Amino acid sequence: MLFTCIITWDAVLQEKEARHTMTWFAVLVMMASDMYSAFLAIAAGAPPMLATIALGMFSNLYMSTAHYSSRPAPILFGAGFLSLQNWWKIGFVFSLIVIPVFFFIGRA
Repeated sequence: MLFTCIITWDAVLQEKEARHTMTWFAVLVMMASDMYSAFLAIAAGAPPMLATIALGMFSNLYMSTAHYSSRPAPILFGAGFLSLQNWWKIGFVFSLIVIPVFFFIGRA
């Protein structure tokens, strides 16, 4: 609607409740999409414990790489525990260690 000039950016900024609704709707959609992989793994016949461990490992791996990559990451970043520069540095180093392990050992 902004692109087609139906509403202006000032109008968007004034509608606080609409932004709250969009934010919480986006959170619910994200949580529902996270559940898809768990339900798909179980429906495909994967053992529930194995599916849980695998999804948990990959969730934590990707959370460490960027400040917006999983549900708790924006909360941790927003609380100021790490600066953006440190988050990206640590995520890069962590990915250099973990991704080859998953690639070489996981393929074996």
